Amino acid sequence: MIWNSIGNKVILVFAAGLLVVGLAGTYGFGAEHGAGALAAVIGVTAVASLLCGWWLRRMIVRPIDEAVRVAESLAAGDLTVETRHASSDEFGVLHASLGRLRRDLAGAVTRIH
Repeated sequence: MIWNSIGNKVILVFAAGLLVVGLAGTYGFGAEHGAGALAAVIGVTAVASLLCGWWLRRMIVRPIDEAVRVAESLAAGDLTVETRHASSDEFGVLHASLGRLRRDLAGAVTRIH
């Protein structure tokens, strides 16, 4: 699920880059405009790449960091930790599983005592 959304965004940015390059050639930003047109295309591509990198980090690293935080808290014996990630993608399933694990562990500890 998450690959579909990430893959679509990557494909969209790649297609936009190809469109910019194609338009630059179509509307005369060729050899007569030289380095200026090339620098503009490179600049737009660099900005798009940075934005994609930021977005990917936000969409992938944050949920993993949150899952690691919850797992480490559970491993340390803190059965009150809550997960704050709610989505329907793979990360949402992971966080829901960690939440069930926490509830089941807390229930088992309660039954033992």
